[in-house]
Amino acid sequence: KRETVARFYFIVDRISLMEQAMSEFASRGLAVFSANSRKELMDDFKSNRTMRGSDGKPEITVVNIQKFEEQTDKLEVTYGTNIQRVFFVDEAHRGYNPKGSFLANLMSADTQAVRIALTGTPLLREERETWKVFGNYYDKYYYDKSIADGFTLRLMREEIETDYKDKLLQIIEDELGSDPEISNKDFSKRLIIQSNNYLHTLIQYVDKDLRRFRKENDDPTVAGMIVLENNEQARKMKKLFDKFQEQFPHPLVAKLILHDEGEAEERKAITDSFKHESAIDILIVNQMLLTGFDAHRLKRLYLTRKMQGHDLLQALTRVNRPYKEYKYGYVIDFAGIKDNFEEANDSYIRELNACDPESAEEVEERLSLGEAIMENKEEIMDTLQHIREVLFPY
Repeated sequence: KRETVARFYFIVDRISLMEQAMSEFASRGLAVFSANSRKELMDDFKSNRTMRGSDGKPEITVVNIQKFEEQTDKLEVTYGTNIQRVFFVDEAHRGYNPKGSFLANLMSADTQAVRIALTGTPLLREERETWKVFGNYYDKYYYDKSIADGFTLRLMREEIETDYKDKLLQIIEDELGSDPEISNKDFSKRLIIQSNNYLHTLIQYVDKDLRRFRKENDDPTVAGMIVLENNEQARKMKKLFDKFQEQFPHPLVAKLILHDEGEAEERKAITDSFKHESAIDILIVNQMLLTGFDAHRLKRLYLTRKMQGHDLLQALTRVNRPYKEYKYGYVIDFAGIKDNFEEANDSYIRELNACDPESAEEVEERLSLGEAIMENKEEIMDTLQHIREVLFPY
């Protein structure tokens, strides 16, 4: 025996994740402590206590390093010979730059600590590959296993209805016209997606779709999220959405979540309400809430912009949490993400197998998981129609 006591630290980079983690650990019978400042964490290290509590319960300390990232001075951590620190780094794909961050200093100061990274979407970019920061993969838990275990749902990708697609295409054509001043592609796109015509058409579609979905499932609690191109477009949509709802006796309530909109406390109140109550029907976002935001009642994701790789997979999983009897989370695809999803899924499967190679057959089987994870409504309807046609003579 090494006569060593393990001290466990769960490291997050957001206050909301800290609160969520503390609640989850406490519900499982652990004694949960927190480090809300750099000083608190350093004082804990220097004390070399084997336990903080006196009731004998297993312990864990949850640390939010969001406020620590700008601290670049070297940390000096004393290490008790009878203590083994274990760091669980949550959402390890996000914000943990191996150079110049608090995490890097923490890791180098306590070189004997065991570091375990947790992520659903490891970074693949060569300069920031997650495995280069934390080491090879210790365990891999594929999407299909999560679905089979009941922790997540399959996704259903729905293309927008043809009449609305035609309307949007017509708006693009009308807005572009022949004006030489808007021949620049990026400038043209910005004008179009922020035009009243474009946003009104988008609002009408989302309103009709969410009301229909609720009626079909006899469930007024399910909610939606609209992912927009930029903050300016999101703000304009919120104003137009509220105006559009004035015609209804039971208007849908939308809330805007942007990093530069309102105070942090206000945004937290909105997201907490969205998670636990049903007074808010739709969240309008750009970048925020696309990672780490778990709201089980969120079942309709209106994706209006192209996304790739890690960002796309993170966004899609906002709607895959189990809720009531739902079998799917639904992605309403305005941007044409099918190819991007397949490419991202392919990249991650190959990445995960690179450090622990399987046979060629096993790899190909994993690559086909994309079809099972995200199904296409139109393809399913075509298959059912074909079955009807084949069976009709009988």
